[in-house]
Amino acid sequence: MYELGHFINAQHGKELIPQGIFDVVPSAELSADQNVDEGKGDPIFYPYHDKLLRVFTERRRGPVEVLESALKGALESDIGCEPGTIAKYF
Repeated sequence: MYELGHFINAQHGKELIPQGIFDVVPSAELSADQNVDEGKGDPIFYPYHDKLLRVFTERRRGPVEVLESALKGALESDIGCEPGTIAKYF
């Protein structure tokens, strides 16, 4: 995202996106018990969420289709997760 922001600014020859935006340390606004820097409570389960995001963006499936797949018990195979991934995290 930072590269995209710098690209946009370069294309326009001015700071459309202020430098302060790039200087802010990314945060998911987590509680102290979820400090990702300390390995606590990362809210993203990458083996699942990466594949889910790919289904939404690259395969253009909507939330209703994904939920229907989940209700049928076919979500893991439909999005390409290893068997047991969803049970592991949820």
